[in-house]
Amino acid sequence: MAVFTVGIVNKEPKIEIQVSPLFEMMACLRYCHLNKGGKQEDLKKFYNNHQKLLFKFYGNFEYGAQLAECILGLKNEEHTFENLMKYLKSVKREEFLYYLLGRYLSINEIKKILDNEKSPSDIIQQKIRNLKGNINKEQLDFVKNYEDEFSDLFKLWNNFYKNVFRDIELDLESKWIQSNNLLMKDLLESDLNQLISKLLYGNQMPKQFPDSDIKLIRFIPSFFVTPRFITIWGFGELNIVYDMSLYLNKKNITYNQKKDEEKSLKQMSEIGKSLSELGRLKILSLISSKPKIKSQEIAQRMGITTATVSRHLSILKNNNLIIERKENGYNIYNVNIDEFEKYFNNIRRKILK
Repeated sequence: MAVFTVGIVNKEPKIEIQVSPLFEMMACLRYCHLNKGGKQEDLKKFYNNHQKLLFKFYGNFEYGAQLAECILGLKNEEHTFENLMKYLKSVKREEFLYYLLGRYLSINEIKKILDNEKSPSDIIQQKIRNLKGNINKEQLDFVKNYEDEFSDLFKLWNNFYKNVFRDIELDLESKWIQSNNLLMKDLLESDLNQLISKLLYGNQMPKQFPDSDIKLIRFIPSFFVTPRFITIWGFGELNIVYDMSLYLNKKNITYNQKKDEEKSLKQMSEIGKSLSELGRLKILSLISSKPKIKSQEIAQRMGITTATVSRHLSILKNNNLIIERKENGYNIYNVNIDEFEKYFNNIRRKILK
């Protein structure tokens, strides 16, 4: 997550200009629902297979934007999909609802309501409305049926990233940075309020909750944002997910499907080559059956030299099929399940379709 910090000038807010693949992914999900996948084949296929869930979570614009606010739970962590999954696997119900419900109620207050009230959704709705906050039916449904709703959302995000957005992210990365560089130039040459008005297409900045001055503004570029921007605010911060077309011609941004297809097939070919050698398959089997296994133990079990094992491990690492890390001075290995799932999904999509 690249961050350019402008700092505080004449007591104006601190400005951060950053890249967030996760906010882009949320915008892309909304785009996928609104446009029934649009012209991109992967998005169309995903829409056809997940229409109900896309409508459920992204049919209401305010709800879709509120789901994006859950990304703030990562705090200072880099906005990668891996970090999002780690967060979702460990987050407590009251913390996730804190972001989903717009941060009007504290985490502790939400926990007390969930633990002690017979109809927590009614109490939550009343409290938020008393604070002049907005809450919609979809958010209340999430409170009432948390386990099922959370499970559906987790599956939707996970499937979307692995089957669609991973490739889109690679294509847009340089364009996000290019757009931010142009925004930085714009910021240095114009008034901050004029810039914000431009990014918000003339709309006013939302009033902070609780009522306070804005201390931090973040600008985050997006190719897919609809209708034209997303604002996430509160506690002295304003996050603006802005439309990259203000700085770049979208006709020049659209990712090249033919190029993506060729790149994906080439990756499949390289992985296929690395799996075509019996010794490497045996090594993968050993790593799978004994996570954190060391290369020396692999050599002993297979009756081959450590040099031969190192050569095979290097090929597997280069194709991202195993994960290597240090522990107590030794290199230990695990199978990269995500990469295998991507490989098998590509086979199903491109060969067994």
